[in-house]
Amino acid sequence: MVLYVCQQDTGVHACDLLQINCSDRKLNTLFIARPAARRAALRWLEKCVSKVNPMVILCVDDDPAGLMARRLVLSIAGYDVLTACSGDAALRILGSHHVDLVVTDHFLPGFADAEIMVSMKQMKPEVLLVLLTGTPVLPPGTELADLVLIKGIAPPQFLAAIAKLVEGRQAPAEGNPRGNGGPR
Repeated sequence: MVLYVCQQDTGVHACDLLQINCSDRKLNTLFIARPAARRAALRWLEKCVSKVNPMVILCVDDDPAGLMARRLVLSIAGYDVLTACSGDAALRILGSHHVDLVVTDHFLPGFADAEIMVSMKQMKPEVLLVLLTGTPVLPPGTELADLVLIKGIAPPQFLAAIAKLVEGRQAPAEGNPRGNGGPR
């Protein structure tokens, strides 16, 4: 499905192309040509994507593009999303806000290996941790993660993995809900 969002500005129509592929009320693809179209896209997508129980998710990444993409996908899915562009900022937010789940990049400046997860689990052991990695081999300490995902996972699979982890926390299931077939 393609949606055009037009703004009228001094008699000139500037159109932003939004390519949205929704099937069975699940988001498959989202492309927003200009940031100005974001509000209109979010309103329209609310009809397309079913809401989940509002949870607070903290996303941590030193890559602004990846951070913004995950924030957008999780927000559209109905989660309340906080963001941090560094490990230190993430720890400050975690210490001062209610957070149910953390999605963190594996390699963050100032933190070796899985140090960020160790610090987070010491602060709030009940918080679910999702580790995003682009490497096939993980260092010691990643066993603290409740879920390990490979960077570049498609939004539908990313959201499904998060939902499964959350559901597992609400109603414990057999086994450990780790990974998406990637490394541990």
